[in-house]
Amino acid sequence: MSYSALFRRGLAATIFASVAAAAPKPVFQASFDGSPQGRDTAGKAIAPIRAEKITFAPGLKGKALVAKGARLVYPASVIPADRGSVEIVVSPLANGTGKAWMFLCGDGAKWGPVGVPRLWRWNGQPRFDMDSGSKATYGGAPTWFDWSVGKWHVFTGTWDRTAGKVAFYLDGKLVGSRKTTPWEVEESAGFAVGSSPHIGERAINYANALIDSVAVFDQPLSATQVQLRFRNLGLRVPLPTSVPSHPHWVNSLQPRGEPSPRLTLASGGKSPYAILLPTKPTTMEEKAAADLALWLETMAGVQLRLAVDGEEGDGPVISVGRTERLARAALAARKNDLGSEGYGIGVKGADLFLWGSDDRGVINAVYALLEEDLGCRWYHRDTATIPKRPELSFQPVPRTFVPVLEIRDPYYWDAFHATWSLRNRTNSPNARVPDEWGGRIRYAGGFFVHTYRRLVPPKLYLKEHPEYYSLINGKRNPHQLCLSNPEVVRISIETVQKVLRADPGAHLISVSPNDGRGYCECEKCAAFDEAEGGTQAATLLRFVNAIADAIRDEFPRVKVSTLAYLGTVQPPKTVRPHDNVVIRLCTDRHAWSRFFEFVTETDEFSRAMKAWSEIGAKIHIWDYTVNFSHYSLPSPNLPLVTQNIRWMLDHNAKGIMLQGAYQGAGAARGPLRSWVWGKQLWDPTLNTRDLIRDFTYGFYGEAAAPIQAYNELLWRLWEREYMGSLRDAGNIRYPPAASFLTPQFAASATRLFAQAEALAKTPETMRRVKLAKFALLYLKLSRDLGFVAGDDFGSMCDEFEAIAKREGIKHLWEGSAAKGSHVDKKLAYWRGLTKARNAKFSALRIGPESMFRPDPKDTGEKENWYAAGFADLEWARIKCGEPGGWDKQGFAKLTGTGWYRLRFDVPANFGKNRMVRLFVGAADEDCTVYLNGKRAFEHTCASTKLTPEQIWDRPFVFDPGQNLKLGAENVLALRIHNRLGMGGVWKPIYLLACEEEPEPTLVLDMVRLKQEK
Repeated sequence: MSYSALFRRGLAATIFASVAAAAPKPVFQASFDGSPQGRDTAGKAIAPIRAEKITFAPGLKGKALVAKGARLVYPASVIPADRGSVEIVVSPLANGTGKAWMFLCGDGAKWGPVGVPRLWRWNGQPRFDMDSGSKATYGGAPTWFDWSVGKWHVFTGTWDRTAGKVAFYLDGKLVGSRKTTPWEVEESAGFAVGSSPHIGERAINYANALIDSVAVFDQPLSATQVQLRFRNLGLRVPLPTSVPSHPHWVNSLQPRGEPSPRLTLASGGKSPYAILLPTKPTTMEEKAAADLALWLETMAGVQLRLAVDGEEGDGPVISVGRTERLARAALAARKNDLGSEGYGIGVKGADLFLWGSDDRGVINAVYALLEEDLGCRWYHRDTATIPKRPELSFQPVPRTFVPVLEIRDPYYWDAFHATWSLRNRTNSPNARVPDEWGGRIRYAGGFFVHTYRRLVPPKLYLKEHPEYYSLINGKRNPHQLCLSNPEVVRISIETVQKVLRADPGAHLISVSPNDGRGYCECEKCAAFDEAEGGTQAATLLRFVNAIADAIRDEFPRVKVSTLAYLGTVQPPKTVRPHDNVVIRLCTDRHAWSRFFEFVTETDEFSRAMKAWSEIGAKIHIWDYTVNFSHYSLPSPNLPLVTQNIRWMLDHNAKGIMLQGAYQGAGAARGPLRSWVWGKQLWDPTLNTRDLIRDFTYGFYGEAAAPIQAYNELLWRLWEREYMGSLRDAGNIRYPPAASFLTPQFAASATRLFAQAEALAKTPETMRRVKLAKFALLYLKLSRDLGFVAGDDFGSMCDEFEAIAKREGIKHLWEGSAAKGSHVDKKLAYWRGLTKARNAKFSALRIGPESMFRPDPKDTGEKENWYAAGFADLEWARIKCGEPGGWDKQGFAKLTGTGWYRLRFDVPANFGKNRMVRLFVGAADEDCTVYLNGKRAFEHTCASTKLTPEQIWDRPFVFDPGQNLKLGAENVLALRIHNRLGMGGVWKPIYLLACEEEPEPTLVLDMVRLKQEK
């Protein structure tokens, strides 16, 4: 019997009910086909104990309950108290304003196990959320998800009282799970459908929706079972599926090895094959079989029969997992060690065998077969590219494969989608693949990186125990910990143990310094580090080893991860990481300043990696692969990353994370980078150029040729400029004005994208082309008016805005968009450029020559360093307002306070009949301004409420008022306090005379455009 027939006949709660003895069974069902009456497992009628405002309207399968104002309450006795599931088929109506549960047990302060879902309109947008547990639990922040008005959706909630866990699914996909407190359900309260019973006598808060059906099950549905039920209800919104249509598409993943004799899986609309599972399949085997059935049906138009050992009949099978048929086949490759994620593909006679390790192995086998042998692709998170092969005949290549990396993380937003990750065999912690499908790499309790602040929270300990924190310049600073303090070690061990006990499925926990430097300089810490070669990794590793030893027995599979980063990049002389410690080696010493060079060209990084490798450290790499100031700026670094991956593997790398644009869509070639690097992290021998062609001709179809020409344009740019302008660009945060991003490059790219748009035949292809074009638009808009001849600046802004809106793009650089989309800010700036070009103003550059002095003890204000007559002739002479701040001018190790003093003359008639303003382009980070000995302005984290990561590049402008002397010399003093990375004033300072209040973000462009005139 086919799986669709099982569902049509209503014989099972899941596709595998006929093969899995313990499949969840429905204990209550209500279809609302013109009646509020439900039925139990035996078909016995269950009438509601309360029924109010019941009306019906056309539904999915007949009539549906109109939830607006309706309230149905059924006896709570039909609800499994300890373990169960609920499934509701619902269609939100337009203009809903409700906020009531569609399914709820209990009332008042006692309800559970799940409330699923609440339907809202929030800020004008339709949303739903799900919650769980007691009223106290509900009091936390709900989980929000989008839903579509006028469409049918399936919401599923599962609960397990013994584990205190609930999980929520939308349209077959896991959207949230959480721990919850044990619940109590009052029998008299019952459970509600429609408006919840605890609102009161008047159902004033309701969800404006149609409810087609509700089903309650006696056990939690697995993630696979939820997915398959949704699929077979016929509500699935399929991925936009295309066929590789370009004649130049070539399968870059073609497996290596001797092919088997030809197998014909389907012909003439029929298949002799059954998909065979073990008698009691694991959830991974269930998922593997379900996905194989889905995609073979999509390819060949044939549904393959599902069977279990002993029921397969006489025909050939595709054996999935550890079947008896696999054991009898006695394949030699079955003896190979597959590690935790490896797989095997074998053939014996007409039978095809797919098996794997205990985690995702069997699922990896299915997707290896589909991708490598059959040419299926999942290039992007919301698309599938599947060849149509009604005559499905091929020669599979028998093989086993074990990935060389235990962490494979192309750390882009495009790669965080759980099903994309599963299909492409990555395992990013941010791709929330359910445990039922093999899961992903898990860091306990969100302890992912920079965890000192959570290990020993300053808000709990700083006031009474400042000695727990770093001693810097004689003062205790909460930014880092004092690792020589035994109480810090004790508290940290207790914190780690608590976190791990609450997250028993974790693989790793990070014990690592907060971002930036500020390491402890107390006598004990400094002496130990100095004795170990002067690296702060010495005290860090001693600290981490102590924690690792303390958790070893209770958590034998957990590894403690720490950072080789900034001051901890070089290993100590004698201290060695214990066997349950992982060194996460960052490429900051390379990528931040030599972004377009190979890691082997940076002595400090390559020496560090070799040193860690030589002492036997287990190394995970944190690499930087994107311009963090301009996510969408074109970047020709694909050739580099591949070679770097291979070199790192040769030096003991066991995991690699390629940090990119992780906050949202819109990165330059983000989908391509995610797919190409995902493949190379799985198999580093794959050729980069072949993968790019595979992606481009498969993803862009009829419009692929010009897009591939654009890819080649970038590749040739790298080949031509690798020893020239790319090397000159250096910094990872290179600007749009970087010398290699020429008008000629932009003009060529513009022509190619125009050709691609002309070739696009479908809205979906056009959407993909436009998303790729987004980076070119960003470049041209960032280079301002007239960069490419013939461009219309206003039209480009409109096109950029339309793409961003359609794709949900909000982040254009690293940083929060909570206070406004980066796109909106950029568009306001770009659209203001025309106004800036026509602005009437005068500008007087202050500097760049400046006197400078570090203030390590922060005594400058007490000693009046800001006074107009203060003697500064013995101070250092540096440039103020130059890129790189004080770091590039001999003060690279200065983290703390420094002072600039500048003298400038102002003409007597400057600003006559105009407003006068003083402008500072960027000060990293806190800046207090003194003018002629008077405090004139403060632009600090405290005064602006900005974080150090936000304030460092923000321009500001203020009125100098009476402090400014016209027709005389003025003295400007700036006190800068820096916490992280580069410090100082790194963009120009101007005195302005304007007719209108200047917009700080436009001032430098006003000056530049005026100079260009």
